[in-house]
Amino acid sequence: MSRYLYQNLSSGELDRLHGLEAIEDPKTIECLEVLNPVDGMSCLEVGAGAGSVARWLADRVKPSGSVIATDTDVSFLDATAYRVWEHNLRTDVLPAETFDLVHIRHVLIHIPEREHASVLRKLYESLKSGGRILIEESDLLSWEVDSQAPSGLAQRFRAGVDRTLTCYRSRDMLVDLGARLEALLSSSGFVVRRSWRRWRSVMGGSPEAMYQRATALQLRRSIEDRDETLNDFAQLFANQALSYRSRTTVSVFAHKP
Repeated sequence: MSRYLYQNLSSGELDRLHGLEAIEDPKTIECLEVLNPVDGMSCLEVGAGAGSVARWLADRVKPSGSVIATDTDVSFLDATAYRVWEHNLRTDVLPAETFDLVHIRHVLIHIPEREHASVLRKLYESLKSGGRILIEESDLLSWEVDSQAPSGLAQRFRAGVDRTLTCYRSRDMLVDLGARLEALLSSSGFVVRRSWRRWRSVMGGSPEAMYQRATALQLRRSIEDRDETLNDFAQLFANQALSYRSRTTVSVFAHKP
């Protein structure tokens, strides 16, 4: 069984990834724009998903730069817009001292905690001297229901969050990875330059809430969960009486000395 819980072959996965892009891309691009100009750079987009950030980078490194987009399943990637590699970051090698810029978002959390140091070292070694990395991960412990939500709804929401985090921890996923990200990068040899933390107040029925609904249903299917907690959790996101604080996304910009 694959460790990764959200497989491309699953029904609705492309729509779910587009939902994630709509939520995260504006701030990711804002962070990447700190690096301007990026024209001429050799870029690596790790775990590229549906490819929106790879496409954005490819448009900006033209004409002399290059972008390689990797994933374990590349079926949603566009090889006409950038180079595509089928690649498992845990087990496959990367070329040494090749890239000016690496971007990786919501990938490390799906890799067992015991492997984080070796994976970050692999990314470090793939960068040229002075090369830069933007790595983005979640702190899921900041995810909570609004204090003014009806008590019954709040109880069901907290049960869904607890069930989700239990599933993640059972896969050795570090649910507060975002909060530890700067320390992990520093211990891997990177020099941390800047970090951003972002969370949102989300209303039930909104596009972001419906993305979370799709994610909860996908998780339930993936683990073949017969417990109704995740199904109930998923349905809450369509309830317009719901308001909650999103998970925190932590973005850290660092470089290789």
